[in-house]
Amino acid sequence: MTGILHALEWINKYIFSPLLPILIFGAGIYFAFSLRFFCITHPVKFLRVFFPKKEKELKRDKDSISPFKAVTLALAGTLGVGNIIGVSAAIMTGGFGSIFWMWCSAIAAMMVKYAEIVLAVKSRIKLPDDKGVEKFHGGAMYYIKNGIFAAIFASLCIASSFFLGNIIQVKAAADAINSTFGVPPLIVGCVIALLCAIIIGGGVHNISDFTVKIIPVLSALYIAASLYIIIINGSRIPEAIHRIFADAFTPEASIGGIGGFLLCRSMRYGITRGLFSNEAGCGTAPIAHAEADTKHPAAQGCWGIFEVFTDTILLCSMTAFVVIFAFDSVGQSCITDTSGMLLAVKAYSLYLGDSAGMFISLSTAIFALATLVCWSHYGLEGVWYISRIIKKKRNTPINFGMLRNMYIILYCVAAAIGGILSGDIIWAFSDFAVGIMTCMNIAAVMKNRKEITLETKSYFEPCHKYKTVLNHRQNLSAQCQNHQNSNHQIHQNLRSNHHNKVKNSLQPDQNF
Repeated sequence: MTGILHALEWINKYIFSPLLPILIFGAGIYFAFSLRFFCITHPVKFLRVFFPKKEKELKRDKDSISPFKAVTLALAGTLGVGNIIGVSAAIMTGGFGSIFWMWCSAIAAMMVKYAEIVLAVKSRIKLPDDKGVEKFHGGAMYYIKNGIFAAIFASLCIASSFFLGNIIQVKAAADAINSTFGVPPLIVGCVIALLCAIIIGGGVHNISDFTVKIIPVLSALYIAASLYIIIINGSRIPEAIHRIFADAFTPEASIGGIGGFLLCRSMRYGITRGLFSNEAGCGTAPIAHAEADTKHPAAQGCWGIFEVFTDTILLCSMTAFVVIFAFDSVGQSCITDTSGMLLAVKAYSLYLGDSAGMFISLSTAIFALATLVCWSHYGLEGVWYISRIIKKKRNTPINFGMLRNMYIILYCVAAAIGGILSGDIIWAFSDFAVGIMTCMNIAAVMKNRKEITLETKSYFEPCHKYKTVLNHRQNLSAQCQNHQNSNHQIHQNLRSNHHNKVKNSLQPDQNF
């Protein structure tokens, strides 16, 4: 086990650590220019996505979820304690200028998230589940197209749901509750497992109903607490902004900012353990967005931009200002004997008192629960995809309902014991799995970059020639489908005629 741990840590440190930021930044910059900065050039159409007409909302498919529910489901997998730890770790590592590079990283991640969501919505399929209810299925495994790589991605998604989306989250919540209230980690894990079983047992609608209530409320409370501290320190805001930009172009700030960005935009927990880019590029968040009943893939992709903006530009920036205010006028920390894990907690406590520790600990636990239910959905989609492949290849019936129940039981057991497990091997495997998934997903996104451009042009420039190209492709697809249906009908008629002839030939001659 020690040898496996060292091998995984070496791969994560020397291969994925430098490679994945390059892939995400490169893809983000490419799509920003190839899509001609559509957020800026078409601001009205872009903003209209977030304020749809009510009459259109009433026509949504009852078996699907709304675009806003889809984005809260995806946000449940990204928001949490990392918005606190990632920022404080970045400042401790690279100084105040780290925040500037965090903002730059967010811009690249927005375009990557947009691209993969557009592709997921475009390539999704609608099939009945084990209960006969038709629902959308989508994600990276559907636009990777290569069967072997898609199956590998789905398998890694299932494994990551247990480690990254479950055990690591429960351990962080258990540590936070134990340090503040003294509750044993095993009890915290059992309570979270029970709540998780109740929520995920109701399916995607139950999960999205939970996240659509809890994510906005928790985010609003965190924003309110941060705004209060920022307002009472209003006179220090220009000084804080000056520090961020003055320190932004040192090598230490660049390294610290990108590292902190990777921490707070992923599964949020280790200071040196990086997951990448608010799941931008990882390929998991598109699973949630693909289930939205949206009018156009590009419209749902805009919600992905909103997701990244909320996570990093809004929440992480507020945490950054609160932590910066905890430093005195000469740049020395007013908080001593602390680590990156506790820096932000103590920074909030300077202004909110002891209640800040309780608030952040409870927020961590609730965010962890939201992440658990979100990742359970990702894992179940992976199970559904693998079971569908086995059914098609072996032509054998697969009871997905039984597989679903087995997955939920194992998932809740992992949550119950997650608070008492050691995190080293779990973090090492999680980083390795996410690294593989990100490489596969970015490669598939770049391979289908022309499709993303066509969809974007057709939505933001409806009179553009790309609209004609898309319509032509759709017409060709419809013609091919009609041709296949016609051939199938002809074949059925021939078989029926042949069957009747054989039947008549076998009947005895009544005149004999």
